[in-house]
Amino acid sequence: GGSEAAFRYYWLLTWLWGGVGMLVLGRHLGAPVWGGFAVALGFVFSGFFTGHAEHTSWIEGYAFLPWIIRYWDLALRRDGYRAAIVAGALWGLSALASHPGMILINGGLVALWLAGRLLAPGIDCSPGEPSSGAVGERRPLLRRGVKALAIFGLVGGVIMSPTYKAFLVDGRGYSDRSGPVTRELALTYNALHPSALMTMASPYAPLSKNFSFERNYFPGTDPSSIGLYTGAAVAWLALAAVLIRPGSAWRWWLVGLAVLYLAAAMGSALPLRGWLYDYLPPTRFLRHATSFRGAALFLLAVLALHASRDLDGVFRSRTPSGSATVGRGVRAAFALAALMVVAFAVVSYYRTVVRRATPQWPDRLLADVHFAVSWFGVAAIAVFLALRPRGAAASAALLALAALAAGDAVMTARISRHTVYTEEKEYLDTWHALDARHVGDLHLTGRGLGRKLNSGMRLFDNRNLFDKTPTLNTYSAYVNRFHDAFCKEPGLVEAATAPDRIWFAPASSVPDVHLSAATFDAFVRRSREVGSMPMVIHRRSSMLAPVPEGQRGANDAGEVQRIAQLPPARKVPIRLGLYDPDLLAFRVEVPEAGYLLVTDRWARSWEATVDGVAARVLGGNFIFRAIQLAPGAHRVIFRYRPPWYPGLMYLSWCTLATIVSWPLAARWLRRRRASRRGSSLATASILRGHQRQLGVASRV
Repeated sequence: GGSEAAFRYYWLLTWLWGGVGMLVLGRHLGAPVWGGFAVALGFVFSGFFTGHAEHTSWIEGYAFLPWIIRYWDLALRRDGYRAAIVAGALWGLSALASHPGMILINGGLVALWLAGRLLAPGIDCSPGEPSSGAVGERRPLLRRGVKALAIFGLVGGVIMSPTYKAFLVDGRGYSDRSGPVTRELALTYNALHPSALMTMASPYAPLSKNFSFERNYFPGTDPSSIGLYTGAAVAWLALAAVLIRPGSAWRWWLVGLAVLYLAAAMGSALPLRGWLYDYLPPTRFLRHATSFRGAALFLLAVLALHASRDLDGVFRSRTPSGSATVGRGVRAAFALAALMVVAFAVVSYYRTVVRRATPQWPDRLLADVHFAVSWFGVAAIAVFLALRPRGAAASAALLALAALAAGDAVMTARISRHTVYTEEKEYLDTWHALDARHVGDLHLTGRGLGRKLNSGMRLFDNRNLFDKTPTLNTYSAYVNRFHDAFCKEPGLVEAATAPDRIWFAPASSVPDVHLSAATFDAFVRRSREVGSMPMVIHRRSSMLAPVPEGQRGANDAGEVQRIAQLPPARKVPIRLGLYDPDLLAFRVEVPEAGYLLVTDRWARSWEATVDGVAARVLGGNFIFRAIQLAPGAHRVIFRYRPPWYPGLMYLSWCTLATIVSWPLAARWLRRRRASRRGSSLATASILRGHQRQLGVASRV
């Protein structure tokens, strides 16, 4: 139900889903149990999870990534397409609750994963083992991969269609976010500062309560998007993966992708993000450049899974390896990787924490202990394994590495608590009070037309959602520039929040104007001059395609002049019938022909009837709805009816249900056929016995 406890379970299960997915992916890639455990802990307590714990839609999409890649890689390894269907279904299912940026990045990683398998078609093996692939496999892999990619996109697109049809089609004209962002915004908004690479050393540095941001060490990057820490064990194993097998094209492909994703996350600091914006149109919808860093951290985890398989095979093997030279080289590579990552961590920790972090105790003491235990513990285990390659001692060292990863995760959770959870009584009391006020009913008829303004609203304050209090403004990522500016004008706000907030103006005093910055500014000036709200209307085409910010419309001068002469509109009483989020019905009487302005938001799928006859829904006053009325009394009904709804919703969930139930149905059919075959064989045996008896009787 809609309770605080239910949300906690949902939130925790999202994290658990990501960790289990990494375990399943590790199993698929041949990683040992201890390796999958260590990498899964590093993944779910990475800087992406702990930083975006407050952004549930971000961790939702990220938690699905290991599952998607597991089934996608399985589809590329086999001729069947069942795994591609499952991968597409998981991608589409995650899209129903995930941030759009994560969906685009996950889909792009699937395509790049296919490209890497084409460049390195052989299955990645441990050192000393022969490769199972050959260059000749590329052509059938290409055919299989292209078909699998088409299936993946089709299944995922069908399942996510209700959400993204609403986002891309129905949201157009309602929000500026339903279209691409500007190039400047895509390159500069929340871009990862290059200095943030040093946060790979510790989860302590990104925390706003512990870090001295007055020095502006990571300018332009939100605290939730800074952290790159993935665990000391994961960083060590990821580097060791390429040092062990420097000739593996597949591993270098993963390294290259991780570097490219980090480069894209840095926005305007490097040219890659701009190239993606120019030549890959889907990336124009990505506002947060730092969202690319999640894929880089995931690829480091995949490299660590490969290295854990190598480490387990070399150091826990009970039979001599194929070559003593290979064994010594692998041991040296693991030791060298540990020394390199520890050296990088020491320098980074000194520059980001020791020199710049505010020494707040006991948090700083915990951060120092965490750093020493995690990084120097990894170095000690690596050196020990280099000296004692096999036997019980090596097994104990590998188990100690898993235990070290667990301790690392526990301390990381505590260090990162300021972005993950709270223990402060003030916030806990607020949450409990909001939970007690929760109302699940969406019907607004009993509340009337009155609504409030969140004046002096704190950033990200949408507490009105708990008790369903109607407000003119609240926090939403689905922003509209005219709506934001409208809510800053006291006179306009009063006109849109009063209990009698339905307005009328004669047709002769209502001009049809385009949506632009110039016409809106003229509208605001005129409302100040007359001390009330005038009325303008807008055609559907103008609402769907307002003049871009910073540009001037072709008819701005004439329309501004007309707005400057407008009289104020007047309120008109109504008799409210029904009021729901998708329905408004009332009776009204107007003295002459004119336009009725309903100060509820306009959207392209609103329909209206006047006395049972369909009427055209116009835009009014830049963000509201208006209709034209003849003199007299009328019954007006507004209904929100987006096309293809609920058909797309049924199609989406029926597709998911079919994919889930098909293996169960197939198994049931196989069992039934087997039972029938057994019954037939038993019947045939009985008949043969009877025939033998009849033969004996006939001879007698």
